[in-house]
This record gives sequence, C-alpha cells and structure tokens, in this order.
Amino acid sequence: MPYIEDLDDLQWYREHFGDIWQSATLTFSSVEVDGVEIPNGELEFSREPGEESTEVLYREGALSIYKVNSNSPFDLLEQIINGEIPTGEGTAEIESELRRHNPSNYFQDGVREGRVRETRPRMEVNAAVSIDIPEDIEDEYSEVIDVLDDQLMRTEEPYYDLGRCEGYYFDYIFRSDRESPALLLFADSGMEFSIDDSDTLEVVSPTSLFEDLFASVLPQKPYDEHKGWQIEFDEEQLESMENGRSRYTEELDLEDIDELYAVLYLEDEMVNMVEHNTGDRVPENPRYEIMQAFDQDNNLEGYLEGHNADYFEVAVVNALSTAGWLVQWYGDDSFVIPSFSEDVPRAQYKEIDVIAYHPENTQILFIECTNQDISEKEQILDRTEAISSVIDDYHIPTDIGLIQPLQTVPCVATPQKPEELNDDVVSEFEEKGIEILHSERLRAIYAASLDTSDTVDADTQFIEVI
Repeated sequence: MPYIEDLDDLQWYREHFGDIWQSATLTFSSVEVDGVEIPNGELEFSREPGEESTEVLYREGALSIYKVNSNSPFDLLEQIINGEIPTGEGTAEIESELRRHNPSNYFQDGVREGRVRETRPRMEVNAAVSIDIPEDIEDEYSEVIDVLDDQLMRTEEPYYDLGRCEGYYFDYIFRSDRESPALLLFADSGMEFSIDDSDTLEVVSPTSLFEDLFASVLPQKPYDEHKGWQIEFDEEQLESMENGRSRYTEELDLEDIDELYAVLYLEDEMVNMVEHNTGDRVPENPRYEIMQAFDQDNNLEGYLEGHNADYFEVAVVNALSTAGWLVQWYGDDSFVIPSFSEDVPRAQYKEIDVIAYHPENTQILFIECTNQDISEKEQILDRTEAISSVIDDYHIPTDIGLIQPLQTVPCVATPQKPEELNDDVVSEFEEKGIEILHSERLRAIYAASLDTSDTVDADTQFIEVI
C-alpha cells in the first residue's frame, strides 16, 4: 500500500476495500490515429455510489473527451487493465500495462502540483495503466498531438481554456508527457490517522485491516528522555462505521513529552505519519518554529550552557533574535567599528559583544559574553555608559504624549549556572547595576520566544531583563 502494481494487488484491494469503494469515474481524452484510439486520463474511485453513465464531453477532429461513471469500480479497472477502454460508441481496444504510479512524477509545474500534494489524501491508493503506442503510428501520433496542442491553446470552449481544464490530469499528461500516455488511478483509502488536542489517537480503517495494523509512537522532545512504544489495535475496542470500516481510539499518556511522531504501519509498510506537539508550545513565533525545525538535536540550549565555548556568543545572539529582540552583533572578530575611547586616540578597539533592543519594551541590552570569571568584565559599565550617552535624552513628542525613555542595561552573559557563580561577585555586579545572564536566564529568554507578546518576570521566563 498505497500502490497497485499487479493483478494480485488488485485482488487484495478488492477483498479488503470492496465495501468501501462504491463507484468510479473515468475521465479521459482520446486521440485517434489510423483507427487506433490513444487515451490519457484519470480513474477516480469514490466511497459514494453514483449513476451508471457514459458521456461524450467534447469531440472535434481526432480528439474526443469521455466521462464514464460506474458502480463497479474494480470491474472497470480490470477492463482498463485488459486494454478495453469504454467510449460512447463501445470499447476501444489498446495495448496496456499496469505499473506503479508516483503522482509527484506527473506534477512539477506549480499550480497543478498542489492537486496531488495538498488536496489528495496522503493515504491514497494509486496506480497507472500505461498505454502502448503502436510503432507504426508513433510518428503520426506525435504530429497529430502537435496540431491539436496548437489548436487547443487557442480555443475557448468547451474544455480546453486553461481555467476550465486545469483540474484534469489528462490535460497535463496530454501536453507534457505525450510520449507516455496513461490512465491514472486515484482512490481515497478511507483510512484516517490522527492525534487530537486532547492527546487522543484515532485510527479509521477497513475493519479487515486492523489485524495487520499497528502504530509506533516516537517521542522527539525532550531528547533521549522517553522511549517509543507500539500500539496494537484490540478488536474488542473497535467501533463499527459505515461501508465496512471501524474506528479505534485511545487516550495517550504524553506527560512530559513535548513533541512526538506517530507512525501507522500495515504489516511492515509505513502507511502514514503524523507529528504531534503537546505542552505550551504555540506556533505564533515563526522564528522559534524555524529554529526548532533546523535545531533537531536542541543544540542551541546546549551551547547556552557552555557545551561548546566557541559557539556560546553566537548562541546568545540566536536566542535573543529568536525571542524577538533586534540584535546588533559586534563581537565577531572580522567586524571592526571605530573605538569609543576618548582617552587614548587610536587605542585598540574594545567591543561590546551584543546590543539588543526589544520593540515591546524600552530596554537596550549591552551584553559582554564571556567564558571567563565574570569578575573580569566590570569594564562593561564604561563601555555601556560611553555608548548609551547618545540616547540618554531619547524623547520623541507624539500626539499622545512622550514615548518612555529608553533604558540601557549593561549585562554579562555566561554559560555558568547560578550555583556556580561567586556570591561576592554577584553582589558587586548587582550594586553596580550589571545584570548577569547566566545559562538559566538565557534559556528562559529562548523559552519566552514561544510568545513574545507578554512581559515575563525576570526571575522566571522573561522578555524584559529587569
């Protein structure tokens, strides 16, 4: 699953899905060359019954377009596999071959690709019946296609102006894959697999498949803290549905699991996979979502704790930026700006590593990053005062009064934990108004990036530092 590659597969699907698929619609174009009709189109199985019918939708010259509705979907598919294509005048006999079909191979041109990738179910069953073009008419067939393609690009009625025909598979194949005509099968398997917001797993499937179905739950975050487990579907817990299907539900115990993958298997073949997020994560901050997508091993938080001294400063920059701070990074050795020293002209530049401002509060952070004893970083005060003097009187008159003056906050960032800091040094820095961004506070800034709309207290998760 989900491919039909041979008649044995077809028989297996007939046995397990015969009660689900009630009808089929075959829509195809046919180009006639020397009495031989070459079809291109799609066959779509449906869970809804329909009315038997055969229509000629369009006919001009060598081109005809047909639509056939049948309440015997498997019989119609077998008929097509045997090279018997129903038309308005009877049956067109052609050479055909059943083979595996990958929908993405047919749709790579933008709009039509979405029909396969987005609106088609992920667990859809599909197949392809390839049409053999006889060697003695290959050249003539290609010439006819060229003439028709030119005509159809200019016509407006009834099916080939682009706005009307973009939903037809045969149109795309007819125009772009003319050397390999085919009738493509698409069938919604009727299988559903999901985990809702209350952590309830739901599986819907043909009843007869449940004995061979199982799910694997694979926790992803926190990393290396939870092992995966397998769920077998007890037949006594199945709830009967219409058309030979059943539903299985189970409330999952996901305490302390923030993110997981659940995979549905039919015997040893993966049928579908869902990603499920729990806890307080909210997708309101795209920067955080992007970082999570790239940082699969959660390295950033490790760097903030000093796991790699060379990356600590960059990790601080990324944590602030992810949380919504506007960051200027001056600590990069390759980036040199003029010195603020007034006492010693042309003195070697002493940078402040990071300057950050959050648009939702009035703080500007002047951050010195260090892996050394933080007591050696008292000079952060001098640098902060020199730079911040230019904005001490930052008042902008508006129609509703004055914007609050910006507050400059000197900071020292360290990967040390609070218990690893020297109490005397901490007290000294506090007296001088220097904030210490230890590893726990840096991680709190990053965690606050989940929602940057609220001010968080400085002792827990925070946006404002003080």
